[in-house]
Amino acid sequence: MPAFPSPCSIWTNTMFRRIAFNLDLGVAGIALAVVVASVSWGVATRYIFSQPATWTTELSSVAFAWVVFFGASAAMRRGLHIGIPILVDTLPAPVRKAATALAIMLVAGFLAYATYLAGLLALQSFNRPSPVLRISFAYVYGGVALALLLTTAHAALQFLRVFKSRDGTICYFPEEAREGE
Repeated sequence: MPAFPSPCSIWTNTMFRRIAFNLDLGVAGIALAVVVASVSWGVATRYIFSQPATWTTELSSVAFAWVVFFGASAAMRRGLHIGIPILVDTLPAPVRKAATALAIMLVAGFLAYATYLAGLLALQSFNRPSPVLRISFAYVYGGVALALLLTTAHAALQFLRVFKSRDGTICYFPEEAREGE
C-alpha cells in the first residue's frame, strides 16, 4: 500500500496545483487592474472631458471587494497573515503542535461559517441589480464566497500540514518540501 504523501508535496508539479494555488492571486491581480483602470477612467472623464462616467465608482467598489478577499486567500496560502508566535514558539513541540492546530481549526471554522453566510447572501441577492451597472449583486457576493471558500481550503491544508509535521511548524512553500526531501 503506498504511503500517504506529505501535505507539502501533495500538490507539487501538477497542473491542478498551479491553477488552484494561483487562482486567488490571479483574480486579485485582475481585479486590482480593473480598480486602477476604472478609477483612472473616472478621473479622466471627470477632469479632462468634463463628462463624468457614473459607472466607474460602482465597478471599482466591486473590484476592490474582490481584491480584498482573493488577496486574503493568497495571503492565507502563503502564511502571510499576522501572527504573534512568541508564546507558542516557547512551548514544547507537542504543545506547540496542539496550539497551532487549535488556532488553525478556529480560523477554518470561522472561514467556513463566513463562506456559508456569503453563499447565502449571494443566492438571496441574485435578482437584485446594482444601481448603476444593473448587474446582479450575486456576482459581488459570489466572488466573496468563492474567495472565502479558497481561504478555508488553504486553512484546511495548513491544518493537515501541522499534523504531518513533528513540531507543529507549517511548510508554506512547495520549495521547502523539496529541500527537505
